[in-house]
Amino acid sequence: MSFTIPNSVYILLKQYTELGLLTIIAKTVTIRHVPMFTAQNQRMPSFIKWLQEYCFIHNQTNELDGSYFFTVLDGFREHTNPSLSGDYVKITDLDITRYGTTQFINPTQLDELYPIFPYPVISWSRHKGDSSVIVIPDQYYILQNGYFNSLLQIKQTDIPWKSKQNKIFWRGGNNGDKYSVYDPTCSANQRQLATNTSSKYPHQMDISFTGSVPKSEFLKYKYLLDVDGMVNTWDAFFWKLSSNSVVFKMDSHWEEWYYDQIQPWVHYIPVKGDATDLYEKYLWAEANEANVLEIIRNANELVYKNRYEYTLLSKKIFNNFKESKELVKKYYL
Repeated sequence: MSFTIPNSVYILLKQYTELGLLTIIAKTVTIRHVPMFTAQNQRMPSFIKWLQEYCFIHNQTNELDGSYFFTVLDGFREHTNPSLSGDYVKITDLDITRYGTTQFINPTQLDELYPIFPYPVISWSRHKGDSSVIVIPDQYYILQNGYFNSLLQIKQTDIPWKSKQNKIFWRGGNNGDKYSVYDPTCSANQRQLATNTSSKYPHQMDISFTGSVPKSEFLKYKYLLDVDGMVNTWDAFFWKLSSNSVVFKMDSHWEEWYYDQIQPWVHYIPVKGDATDLYEKYLWAEANEANVLEIIRNANELVYKNRYEYTLLSKKIFNNFKESKELVKKYYL
């Protein structure tokens, strides 16, 4: 059956070149337009593989049939300030002169509405609460059969809680934009804010920028920081949750497919997006070991629940598809 991209949609694909277009018909996923911004197009096979498997299981009644935009970059609308209002605006009503042509790049001190497109967008990550975007597991989860390789490595190399050092530890690259919601002066990104806090408490924290560091180095510490870069940390947050350490997670405006299952103080210790309460949370952890160990147990259980086959069989993402399609209809029908 032939398929013609409507001219109004093709104009959007030319303007926002991170986006591709696909259709779902019964159990078949077909790429109709490859993203013009090709930096990460090698990720498309894993992206389509998972969608194909999911539709084979869940689209028996053709409820997922339709057209969808998609991106294989790290997340949809990278480099864009979070929406403080949570409101939507039709993409055709948005002042697109504020944006670049490859992604939604704009001055990060501007507050944003959620731009809503004529079709839902499928992505690895989305801005928190943006229901017009359907989030599916990221490429590492897909390629590693549910992060199996990373989780196996943790099981093989982790050490007992009592043998770990009493410090908050983190290593990684200096990635991420400078958002006014975390730093009103827009002089530091979230990772820089974390290292700034760490420098004030060298006996309690060891947070700094480096190249690649083996997971075994992280596992020497009781307290592991998770702080987003350009988008979510993908497998890093997941494998930390599977360890014998507790995760201190800095708040951010990004979320992945399983974030509706994680709860602060249940699966991780929450930290403000500017890291100003990181020392306070450290003192709490030091004084409440029993609570911390319970958080670790809960986190471990959540990770092992979200194995590859469970996520593939779950109806949750199916419901996310339906929610997104209904939301789009409100604005375009």
